[in-house]
Amino acid sequence: MSNPKISVIVPIYNVDKYLEKGLDSLIAQTFSDIEIICINDGSTDDSLKILESYKEKDSRIKVISQENSGVSAARNVGIENALGEYIYMMDPDDWIDNNTLDVMYHKAKKNNAEIVECDIVEHRDFKFDKKSVKKLKLHKYKFLTQLKILFGFNYSPKDIKNNIFYIRANSINKLYLTSFIRENNIKYIDIGTEDFYFCLECFLNAKKLCYIKKNFYHYVKRVGSYSNPTDKPTEFNINLNSINANLKLIEDILIKSNKLEEYKKEFESYKIKALSSEYLLIAKSIKRLFRNNLSDSEYTKFEQVVENKKQSFLETIFSVHTHTSAGMYYKKIIFLGYTFLIKIS
Repeated sequence: MSNPKISVIVPIYNVDKYLEKGLDSLIAQTFSDIEIICINDGSTDDSLKILESYKEKDSRIKVISQENSGVSAARNVGIENALGEYIYMMDPDDWIDNNTLDVMYHKAKKNNAEIVECDIVEHRDFKFDKKSVKKLKLHKYKFLTQLKILFGFNYSPKDIKNNIFYIRANSINKLYLTSFIRENNIKYIDIGTEDFYFCLECFLNAKKLCYIKKNFYHYVKRVGSYSNPTDKPTEFNINLNSINANLKLIEDILIKSNKLEEYKKEFESYKIKALSSEYLLIAKSIKRLFRNNLSDSEYTKFEQVVENKKQSFLETIFSVHTHTSAGMYYKKIIFLGYTFLIKIS
């Protein structure tokens, strides 16, 4: 028998309540020349039992069991065992439309693309009302590049060079050429944002990428899943070591891909933005500590005193800023030492 055209890789850990819907969507694909590689990552519920029953029904389903090692390790095992010309990643509690693989495969073949991407629809805990469903949008690139992508033409990393670190970093909505993944030795890193690093390395090394404006992938956002752990951050938490570690990982990927010099300017800009964003979050956390000791009126006056101390001499003559106070937004106008607040929506 010849190898399948597509290997679908599904990492599975304790999802017996949600698994059947995802498997049913794969079995029902109009493109039938597939293998479905299910990595049972040490599940302690009935996930394995369900997998074995589906395997009896459909010979395209392969089950690999391992000790619990995390989603990254599970996906890497899937990549190692894939026989397909292309690889598609799907999470076990999600599902895809019946013609997803058919359309994406033929798009990849027609355009000779290493990566084909579709759109994602997010559902909150299997709810389907408008408030619980939203589309995860494609990043906005430069106008001509955006048109090129939206109309389905091939594009390259150079087309999105200024935004390479802001790609839609979901590995679950993309079809990958298997030989491309293996030749570039692209693997998942065992870290909380593994999708970002995997997608970044793919995009950096690809020559041809393609986008399909179709809401094929249905992502279920639920508490307790791989991508949505139940742990909540503390109110005041400076995690600079983690940020620096993440930036180091990106630098390592650029070096591995031989792209560090080419993307030096973009990487510097990304680092500054990432660190400044975290700095502002830290500032907000510190502000909340002061906020707890003051009433609304006292806090408003407190902010005014702080702002006045930060002003230079020229700013006291005339300046305009956007200002927040007690959850409201204002235009703050300073003229000849006098401060005027104009409420804005």
